[in-house]
Amino acid sequence: MKNTIYDIVKNAARYSFAVLFILGVLQPFEIDKADRRLVLLFGLAVIEFVAMVIVQFITVPIKSTKWRIFTRYLLHMPLFSAMAVTFNSYFYFGSCKVLWTGQMNGGDPNALDLCCFLQMCLWVLLVTLLIAVYDIYYHRNSRLRQELEEVRAINALLEQRASRDEAESDEPVSVSSEEDGDEDAENSVCTIKGNAVNDLFEVSPKEILYIESLSNYADIWYLHEGERLHHIIRTTMKQLREQLAEVDYLISCHRAYIININYAVSLTSRTSGNYQLQMLGIDKLIPVSRANTVEIKRALQK
Repeated sequence: MKNTIYDIVKNAARYSFAVLFILGVLQPFEIDKADRRLVLLFGLAVIEFVAMVIVQFITVPIKSTKWRIFTRYLLHMPLFSAMAVTFNSYFYFGSCKVLWTGQMNGGDPNALDLCCFLQMCLWVLLVTLLIAVYDIYYHRNSRLRQELEEVRAINALLEQRASRDEAESDEPVSVSSEEDGDEDAENSVCTIKGNAVNDLFEVSPKEILYIESLSNYADIWYLHEGERLHHIIRTTMKQLREQLAEVDYLISCHRAYIININYAVSLTSRTSGNYQLQMLGIDKLIPVSRANTVEIKRALQK
């Protein structure tokens, strides 16, 4: 809840500064003719701050980000307009109800007149559209900055892991009989069955780099005695996932790809918001779908 309140106050302050800037440039509501122009501008900025705090608290329970933002703008326009009309009425005429009645135009001072409110709504709509453009730009940059920081952190972990593995490979290791049994199990060969008659392919799961779907076939890239090889077998990715389900380091990063997470060298972020993986000794970048992004990031950080 503490973080939520902080985010609400920060967003409200950001919107109020944006309103202050836009009103200072456009000068609506005869701001340029006001005797105390700065007081009027800062008063409207404070009203914007209060209005945004209220609508953000109201929309907190909405789970969907898109619907939450849409509802926020929908509630913001009449709320800010009503508060601004009341404030302007008091600022210019010393009474909060003058602009809500026909009194200003010589009409009945007790009759409700929504003309000023509707005019204010049109101005707020214009300002909201400008703020929405700024909001999209701000959130897009924030998301890209956050993704870049995540990618840097993950790549740093991958570099540390690669350095550690290299150092361990240079050290002589005495293997007990129990550890030797575990190593034999890890290096065991699995048989991948294809859909054609006698279509079998034996490979150690530890040697698999990645698997790519080729329509009704699968292209299996693997390391054997330091050499990168590949084998095409007639099978579907669904069947492969079922056959390799017990190998926890072979993970689906895309509907058309299965990767060996132990051979991932780096993760890169694209401007579209998707990610790509660089595998050991492979020039081709492996795409990571949005649906698998969380799982891949979690596996890389282990």
